[in-house]
Amino acid sequence: MAADHLQENAMTTPARLASQAGDLIRAFNHATITTGDDWQYPPDAYDAIGSLAYMVRMLPQAIEQTLRPVHRTHEEGRVTVDGGGDPKEAVTELRAAIADAASLAQALGVALDRMHSATSPLGLDIRGLPEFEESEPCGEGMCRCNCGRGCVCSCECPDDPDTQEPTRCDNCEGDNCACAIGQGARYDECTCGPTEEGDARGR
Repeated sequence: MAADHLQENAMTTPARLASQAGDLIRAFNHATITTGDDWQYPPDAYDAIGSLAYMVRMLPQAIEQTLRPVHRTHEEGRVTVDGGGDPKEAVTELRAAIADAASLAQALGVALDRMHSATSPLGLDIRGLPEFEESEPCGEGMCRCNCGRGCVCSCECPDDPDTQEPTRCDNCEGDNCACAIGQGARYDECTCGPTEEGDARGR
C-alpha cells in the first residue's frame, strides 16, 4: 500500500507533470508535421492555436513558481553552490533569469493570441469536397432534414422516417409534415397539411 502511494506521488510531482506536458507537445509536433484527416483546414489550425495560447498563458506563473523551493531553502540558510560559490549571489542570478523567462513567456502568449485572432476569420469553401456533401444544406428552399443534421440534395436524411423526395407531398398533418419541416415539395408550392378529416377534428 505504501509503495503504491509513493509510486502515485512520483507520477504527479511538479517535475513529472512538466515532463508530461513536454511529451504532449512533442506528440503535437509529430502529429502536425504533415496534414491529415484532422489537420488540413483553417478551423483545425484555429482550434490548435487556441489550445497553444491557453497553455502558454499559464507559463509565466509556472516559471515563476519554480523559484519557490529554492527560495524556501535559501531562507533556511541551506542552499549550497558547487565550487563554493556564494548562495545569495546564485539565488539572485536565478531570480533574474526567472523574471526574464516569465516576461518572454508572457510576450509569447500575446503573440499566440494575435495568431488566434488572425486565424479566426479564415474559413473553408466546402463546394466540391466529397466529405461535406451529406452535411451541406441544399435542395429546394435550402431544406433541413428532420434529423437535424442537414441533408443531401434529395432531402434524404439518414434514419429519418419522415423524409420525402423533392416535389412529393404526402398531404401529411401534424408537426412532422414534410413541407412544414422543409422537406418534400418546394417550399413555395407546398400543398401538404391537415387532411379534410384532420380539419374536421380541429387539427
